[in-house]
Amino acid sequence: MYDDSIRVGRHLKSAVKVAGQSQKAVAKAFGVSQPWISRIFNGHFGDRTDLVMRLCEEYGVEPYAHNDSTEFDDLANRLRELWDGTPAGAKRLRALLNAVIEINRCNGDAEGDQARPPTNVRATSRPKA
Repeated sequence: MYDDSIRVGRHLKSAVKVAGQSQKAVAKAFGVSQPWISRIFNGHFGDRTDLVMRLCEEYGVEPYAHNDSTEFDDLANRLRELWDGTPAGAKRLRALLNAVIEINRCNGDAEGDQARPPTNVRATSRPKA
């Protein structure tokens, strides 16, 4: 659990309360269980799942802290370190990022079902050491 997740969860909880809605009503509207909404409101999520982003958009909550631009800069620097500068390297890196996105979607299953393996992910070649 991250401090920013706690911030987002609290802001979502407050926004839902101001809107006069219950956790059960929000869960029904978003097609998930009430305990899942409760976990989000308590900051028990590690990243910005599709559900969290949709909730933030619906209730006007900023999903990212404004003072975390260094995190984005660090991420950009890490991507530059990974990319070898070639079009083939960019394609491999894009495939890797798409695989991570798919894994996150599988792990973000709202009902807590076991994660399904990505169906459209395949390795094309191994990076050179």
